Amino acid sequence: MEAGLELFGRGTPGPSDLLVCVVEPSLWSIQTATRIIELAKELGIPKVAVAANKIRDELDIEWIREALLPFEVEVAAAVPYDSGVSLADRKMKSLLDIAPESEAANAIASLVDYIEAQLHPAPTVAPAAGNGHAEPGAVETDDKGCPWVVDKY
Repeated sequence: MEAGLELFGRGTPGPSDLLVCVVEPSLWSIQTATRIIELAKELGIPKVAVAANKIRDELDIEWIREALLPFEVEVAAAVPYDSGVSLADRKMKSLLDIAPESEAANAIASLVDYIEAQLHPAPTVAPAAGNGHAEPGAVETDDKGCPWVVDKY
């Protein structure tokens, strides 16, 4: 969604499982984030996390964590300030086209991993192996398509 509060007034997030709020290390951004977190809870969104953006040093991340501590939200990722992002924007290209190995691209990839883990957590108990005849080391899937490596136990 686009930045800001207006979409929450319309209920645009709707029934979501997770909201990741992008927060920059500025007072204005923190104030907006706190209101978004409150509105997300009012809408019944069960989990809210933060992606810290345009981070220049550890102090930026710590300030965001401290400011949002009363709201009990996790900082899911810290995306560093990266001139490659601006360059990609000016060229109307993806950061992955301009600087695929940049720190910002890697931080965004870790955010994607975080989101996937929140929405599709790995089961804590392995399902029974398919027909019981799979060889150890074989990969099978459970009824939700989650892959499991068959162990010999």
